[in-house]
Amino acid sequence: MGAAPYLNTQVIGQYLDKHLLIPLLQNLKEKNDEDKHFDTKQLLKAQMDVISKTKMVEYEMEFFTELTGKKDMPAEMATRRDKVLTDWAEFEGNCGNLLSVVEGSEGEDPLMDALKKDGNFNAEFLRTNHGVEADNIEALYYWAKFRFECGNYEQALNYLEAYRLLSTNQQGLQNAMWGKFAVRHTFQPPLPRYPPPRAELGVGRGRRIC
Repeated sequence: MGAAPYLNTQVIGQYLDKHLLIPLLQNLKEKNDEDKHFDTKQLLKAQMDVISKTKMVEYEMEFFTELTGKKDMPAEMATRRDKVLTDWAEFEGNCGNLLSVVEGSEGEDPLMDALKKDGNFNAEFLRTNHGVEADNIEALYYWAKFRFECGNYEQALNYLEAYRLLSTNQQGLQNAMWGKFAVRHTFQPPLPRYPPPRAELGVGRGRRIC
């Protein structure tokens, strides 16, 4: 097959979302480990460059360490990581009580599942019984988008599915439909979920982020 897989990735990659390109580059690196077509460091650098355009800063740091041998995060990278943490708290907070319905408690099925089964997973029921307002529903779309950008693809898909059941915003629903399409074509576990648990960072409820 020669260089065809490498050339095809280069051509196709120009038109792909960065999150769709990441698994392609990983596959390319694994193939290169076998046939040694390119310098491994070049491929690592290409992966890091793509990841640097997402919010997966800790994932980017892994490549930086592998390339340079340095374990201390560069100041510019640390600044971007801090921005991710700040944005996380803001987007999460904007969803209000809706997140506890969609996510559920650790080790338990989400309340959303029971409400859907009973036909009560709708905006009116949530507003009356759980204090969920229209703004919280719209915020759920942006929370899903943010989680996608952090590489939390499975969680993003769950939020988008909930949003599509609750929202009446036609533009938002269309965006969510395309968002689900992107997630389903990106989600290839197990991609790392970074940074470490939020409890270790002194933030929030101990869930993993980005």
